[in-house]
Amino acid sequence: MPIRREEEGRKHRDSADGEVVNIGTKDDIDQFVREVFQHEWSDYLDTYPPETGDRTWEWSDSGKPWGRLQPHVWRSGREYGLDLHFEHHPTAEQYTTGTLQFELHLEDCETGSADFSAETLHQQFRNRFERRAKRVKPALSERTEWSQFRITGSLDEHVLCRAVYPFTSLNKRAYYETLRTAVEDHERITSFATDMLSELTQSMPPARERSR
Repeated sequence: MPIRREEEGRKHRDSADGEVVNIGTKDDIDQFVREVFQHEWSDYLDTYPPETGDRTWEWSDSGKPWGRLQPHVWRSGREYGLDLHFEHHPTAEQYTTGTLQFELHLEDCETGSADFSAETLHQQFRNRFERRAKRVKPALSERTEWSQFRITGSLDEHVLCRAVYPFTSLNKRAYYETLRTAVEDHERITSFATDMLSELTQSMPPARERSR
């Protein structure tokens, strides 16, 4: 998208080269976010992958949701109906307010929602996750850059936890760098969630076999 230069209007600060560029009206910002910001983050992570050891990551800037990230190993959960992944929301509101939300989601592979009644795999995973996350939260908060971290509980069932990070508003590179930091900050959560997924499914038949 060509970014126009004006004397007035909101500014987009591209920290890659230090240039300050005006992008004008709210409509201009919305267009920039829709055509550039919502997609370019994945290119940034391809070029500057998060430092999480030998873990292989996948991310998607298209489809629903278009701010989706997950370790490759979590794909095994889909055989059991467990769609475990992180999400962020590169929207115009977050771009202009300088707030990045990074969430861990547990959803159903088919519907996007999930059944959290007492005996389902989704609820079993959630219960285990909450117990473990509450134990490690104090130690995590000492070594991370988030400004808020919440284990969401039953109020928002498919979101297991949510972290909030500040970044320099209207600065796309600052957002991408903060997103990379969020992935690195969540490595301990990623690690024990991976173990839980394996433990919970190792003795279970895949969903397609249970439905026969």
